[in-house]
Amino acid sequence: MSPIDILVVKLVTGEELVGEVETQSNVYIIKNSVLIVPQPSATGSIQFGFMPYPIFLDKADLDKNGLVIAHDKVVYTGKPNSNVLSNYKNMFSKIVTPGKPSLILP
Repeated sequence: MSPIDILVVKLVTGEELVGEVETQSNVYIIKNSVLIVPQPSATGSIQFGFMPYPIFLDKADLDKNGLVIAHDKVVYTGKPNSNVLSNYKNMFSKIVTPGKPSLILP
């Protein structure tokens, strides 16, 4: 068993997940997994959002056991960039942290 890290996991199907990943001998166990979803913005650029993943499995079972994915179904894993990590942590944190202070102009 390995320690639990927050990682990006790219599946062979092309989906990219973020979650709390524990590596075992032949599987990854992912808790609090979310799918990274690209979303076009009004300016034409691409932004990214999170969507619960998987959406059709029992939430109580996922919370208890996690999502089990075989190593051969994963293309890569890696540490998320600071923006993704911050948004992910805010999504699952019970503590609300204020954003960076900004100047408000009339």
